[in-house]
Amino acid sequence: MAAEVKLPASVQEIADVIGRQDALRLVRQLPRCLVEDKRRPGSMQERVMLYVPKKVKPGHPLVRILGAEGAEKMVRAFGGECLHPANCNAIHKDYRNDAVRKRHREGSRVPVLAASFGVSERQIRNVLRQSANDNAADNGGAQ
Repeated sequence: MAAEVKLPASVQEIADVIGRQDALRLVRQLPRCLVEDKRRPGSMQERVMLYVPKKVKPGHPLVRILGAEGAEKMVRAFGGECLHPANCNAIHKDYRNDAVRKRHREGSRVPVLAASFGVSERQIRNVLRQSANDNAADNGGAQ
């Protein structure tokens, strides 16, 4: 498994309320929108946004994602606020790649992994190849 990566401050403040895994799951499930990158005019940047209501009902997306207890924690901490957490794409990719490698070691085949993770077979092979290259480098090039 990859070492636990420090969360961006905007996600860490959510993690302080509901925990790291729930914060990452929440951010991963938030809708994405593209906005112009102010640092690089003409290029786009993927952003996420979350409005936390002052009250949540059982069918609210926060309840579906976090459960009633997690949603209530969010309401108590951020009710009425619009949050702009970092999208954590790199962190999610690391977790996904670790899960791909683990399931492959357990016997899952490339087509099954690709379908499970919603990526191409080529992406799965690249993850596995990178893992093999990293292992070879760690062993001084010995295979």
